[in-house]
Amino acid sequence: MLSGFIDGWADYLNQSIDQRPPTYLTGDGADVIPDALPLNETSNQVLTINSTFETTNAVVETTAYIFLQEASFKRILDNQLSSESTPIPLDKLQAFSQMAAKGGDTAGDNITTMTGIETTVTISRMSFLPIEQIGPRLGDEQHVGVVAELTGLPTGYILILFDEASGETIAEAMGTGEVTDGFEELHKSAIEEIGNIMISGFVDGWANVLSTSNQHTPPEFVHDFASAIVDPIMLDFATTQEYVFGFDTLIQTTSEPVQCQILALPRAEELKQALDELSISELSADVEAKMKADPKSLFDNHAE
Repeated sequence: MLSGFIDGWADYLNQSIDQRPPTYLTGDGADVIPDALPLNETSNQVLTINSTFETTNAVVETTAYIFLQEASFKRILDNQLSSESTPIPLDKLQAFSQMAAKGGDTAGDNITTMTGIETTVTISRMSFLPIEQIGPRLGDEQHVGVVAELTGLPTGYILILFDEASGETIAEAMGTGEVTDGFEELHKSAIEEIGNIMISGFVDGWANVLSTSNQHTPPEFVHDFASAIVDPIMLDFATTQEYVFGFDTLIQTTSEPVQCQILALPRAEELKQALDELSISELSADVEAKMKADPKSLFDNHAE
């Protein structure tokens, strides 16, 4: 598998890439990562490539974690970009990924504020993937949540999705009563309300850092399979781009069995435009401080 992967990469780059024999690893989480790796200490990020292999009997998913020396990775990108490309500098993508992670923290805090359920952000990652892979990335289960369209700069979409059991828990924690026979209008309104507050905290932080007036349309309740939820988004993006930058965050709770996934999908060209207007020093110097939206203003501005 490694040889095929690396040989394909070498063919594309039109150069030779050597590899050492692989070493067997086993363990949990970060325990499997060897000590001697060229990690990016400033961003603490790693390049990952997900692949799915289908056979007549099974579907096998694999993830390759690639620890590249940052200087050589940038050199590869510089050599491969054409004049028609619209690249986003790597350092700005890293800073924007940090913004997405902080936005996930804020969204988790808003869940706690509105429901009293303590939360933790367990995964936050930036993905660059073909548009048709958005649905598979979310899985094939039924989801409950909201979808909103981003306006301003950059435009795009943002989804907040719960599995069905988590959606029931959140709706009931909002004081709607027990969900016994599907999501009734009161439950849907509760999901839309908490989704509105979560998205606002997420997007307002982006606007603070990017110095834009980024807003969003009122979130719309969705309850369907992931593929059906994202199909309209895929059709919209497909008219202008083949790939999409996805910023997804998984929020879990410490007590109740609740999982929430946030997927932000900005339009690539407009994301580049917004980042081009900032220097990397402006973008990365105080991401933490600028991402802090005023909690009181969120509830004041979006109270119905």
